[in-house]
Amino acid sequence: MRASYLKLVEKIAEWIQRIQALGSQFRESALLNCSDGARESILDLSDRLRNICFVQGLASDRIQTIVRSRNCRNLDEIAGTALVEESAITSKQDRYRAEWATRATNAMLGRKERDG
Repeated sequence: MRASYLKLVEKIAEWIQRIQALGSQFRESALLNCSDGARESILDLSDRLRNICFVQGLASDRIQTIVRSRNCRNLDEIAGTALVEESAITSKQDRYRAEWATRATNAMLGRKERDG
């Protein structure tokens, strides 16, 4: 499971789906030959490993840090936090690009007026 990292172009929603599939496969394999007494412990361990792999596989160190700081208990909370942070980062980048484009356009128009 650890070998599957979030690719830089992959969205967190896609990473959630991949990590859920990998987690399910791991659970199935881990439960194949377990005793009934060990079942609960194995399920708990597999959930913890899935959550750790999800966070460590996130491409953004910033999102990893934020998710870890929230002490989320399950994958739904972890994934929700990651999605919110990804959206916030994307919005901030979009606003920056728009402001930069506006400034560049205004600068070009200002030059044309001075030169014209």
